[in-house]
Amino acid sequence: MEVWLGIDANGSRSVLLATDKKMNIIHKEQGGALHARMMKLDDQVSGALQLIENFLAKNKSHEVKGLCIGIAGGGREVEQNLLRNALEKFYPNFPIMVTSDAHVAHAEAFKNGDGILLITGTGSIVLGRKDKRWDRAGGYGFLIGDPAGGYRMGQESLYAICTAMDGGKPTVMEDIIKDRFDILSREDLILKIYDNTIAPAEVAPLLLEAAEQGDDIAQHIITDNCTKLASQVALASETLQFKTTPICVIGSLFNNNYFREIMTSCLVDALGDVKWIDNINEPALGACRLMISNAKSVAVQ
Repeated sequence: MEVWLGIDANGSRSVLLATDKKMNIIHKEQGGALHARMMKLDDQVSGALQLIENFLAKNKSHEVKGLCIGIAGGGREVEQNLLRNALEKFYPNFPIMVTSDAHVAHAEAFKNGDGILLITGTGSIVLGRKDKRWDRAGGYGFLIGDPAGGYRMGQESLYAICTAMDGGKPTVMEDIIKDRFDILSREDLILKIYDNTIAPAEVAPLLLEAAEQGDDIAQHIITDNCTKLASQVALASETLQFKTTPICVIGSLFNNNYFREIMTSCLVDALGDVKWIDNINEPALGACRLMISNAKSVAVQ
């Protein structure tokens, strides 16, 4: 049987799907984290090889016709070329495409068509396409961007918590973080943040919990971040000249009811006329879709 392989990889996990030409899923394989900028090339290659070799060992009669990998941090041509060239040494008999995880998710959400994909996970990015023209907004990373991403909102939550500990405006988040991470003093918080016991992105769920309890500081952080991210979507929509904007929102944060309500409201305010596209279950299917359609990778970061 002829099959096409697609891999969706990010900083938390990777998924390989094998499909036939009609996009029927033949096999699914899961692996560890893969990131084009936060991992050495050798580690990226070994992680991808493990997924591919596990599939090949279990499906010896299948003929691989192509492989597409959508990897976090892989939006620039330099990262794409490095990983593709390395993998081609192991698999010279079929074409290999490397692109960003946002690109493969977009392909699955819009079936290789037009629309704007918004990702709200640890970070955030906006990726849009219309009439084969691509545009991106955001995606600058947690140090200088990523509004409404878990890391950015976690940082702002920690600042609010520190202010409360110093005698400033109180927030429920202080009580939650003390209870959740066994923090008794400011010194405990400092030590656990700077020895990486607590990552800022881990504070984002506490922010959502406090907001759901009616904490106005938590609610302000979420609304402010969602407003900024919605404005990035509006910039991409304007650049691509959408009248009605097809939009799909994915990411762990959007699974939270409170966050989803605020983000949705901000998008409607920023865009006006919106056509909502349902969330996608298997972004790796987009990688197979790109490979089967002979699409080209795009630079988005």
